[in-house]
Amino acid sequence: MFSDERINNKISDIFKNGIIYATLVSVVFLILKIIPNQMFKNLNLEYIISELAIILTGVIIILVGWYKFKDNLNDERIDVSKKNYYVTAAKFFLGFSLLGFAIAVPLQFNKANLYLPLNTLLINLEILGFIYLNYMFKSNKIYFNYSFIENKKDYYTNVFKNILKLLILVVSIYLVSLFIALIMYIDTQYLGNIVLAILLAAVFSFISLSVIYLYISWIERLSYLSLLKGHKYLVSQLVTGAFLILLTIISFYLAVKILTIDSNNTTNLAERLNNLINYKNYVLWISTVLNCMFITTVLLQFKNRVKGINAYIILSQIGVLKILFTTQIAVFDVFRIQDNHKIVENMMIINYWINIVMNVFNLIATILIVISLVNKNKDRKLYSIVFLQLVVVIYQIFINIGRNPKQSESIFFNVLLLIGSIISVILFALIKTEKDVLISEEDEHVING
Repeated sequence: MFSDERINNKISDIFKNGIIYATLVSVVFLILKIIPNQMFKNLNLEYIISELAIILTGVIIILVGWYKFKDNLNDERIDVSKKNYYVTAAKFFLGFSLLGFAIAVPLQFNKANLYLPLNTLLINLEILGFIYLNYMFKSNKIYFNYSFIENKKDYYTNVFKNILKLLILVVSIYLVSLFIALIMYIDTQYLGNIVLAILLAAVFSFISLSVIYLYISWIERLSYLSLLKGHKYLVSQLVTGAFLILLTIISFYLAVKILTIDSNNTTNLAERLNNLINYKNYVLWISTVLNCMFITTVLLQFKNRVKGINAYIILSQIGVLKILFTTQIAVFDVFRIQDNHKIVENMMIINYWINIVMNVFNLIATILIVISLVNKNKDRKLYSIVFLQLVVVIYQIFINIGRNPKQSESIFFNVLLLIGSIISVILFALIKTEKDVLISEEDEHVING
């Protein structure tokens, strides 16, 4: 059912464009990283080795692929060869991206502060990658595990085999990092700290990748079974919707904690505030991935295209890029202004107006999605999603423009956001699947051959 010429063409294009996309993002990030350090003669190779590994690997893959398939012949064997090349290339791209970070851990290790270098680029590329792949696969009606999605008995066995392969890859990569650390720090008192840092980096890399892959695999299987059994509602949407509501509540709790933090209690105030902000960012990252999975799964419920979803996904990726690039742009102000309060003030103003613009465009995308879904589903209750988002955007502009909002106003805004988000998730989760894409249980034997 899923192995045909169409899939071979689509898969190769998806992975090729994904590698180009990740390489370009890395180039922009590297430029933003180099400029302020070069200005102050503070640029070292180990500081940018992770970004260089991603860019060089991406460029080599793109050039080799262009050379191998430059004739662009319409031949089934070439299509299969092209697909195999880019699927393998994507695995190499992931491996060498992780290797760049793994090597950077011992090279960037700070003896004075004993901290683990956080690879902001790699984390955000993982998020962008999952958003991109999830949308591209769903929009082309292809399952991520398309090669064994129909396998009733061994589906999860194959999933865990892939996770085992990922574990082997991660262990192999961080053994290289450990070897470098032993050479550099064998006779120093810092060896134990650097080994611990490498182990933590390895565990984080494996868990972040494997958990998301496992969740995608589980949700894909639930979606496939719902369609196979002719369910009106997708179980996967109900499950993901429940997780999104939970994350929305957690995000609301953290936002209120940040707003109401006791500034009179100066004991570890900066550390406590920083921890709360980091927790909120982690929840935001997870929510972004799940929300994109949630929205794009709607594509499986209808035979024809749902307008606005592509715009929503683009805006979600812009939101991730905003976090990635504004963090790096702040470095320019650190060198230029030398005033922490001014830096924070500048970044808050920039972030505020970017959020306003993003919310307006997000509202437009939501309007397109809702109109398209109402036309297909005839469920006018979906219009309330547009109304709720419109109220949130107007209120956000009203309480912030020209002044700092009061604490009570900010809390009320977060309550409004919480209620709107929960209602929107529930309405989306209860969208009925179009009959044309349902597969009756009687057809299961035909599909499985």
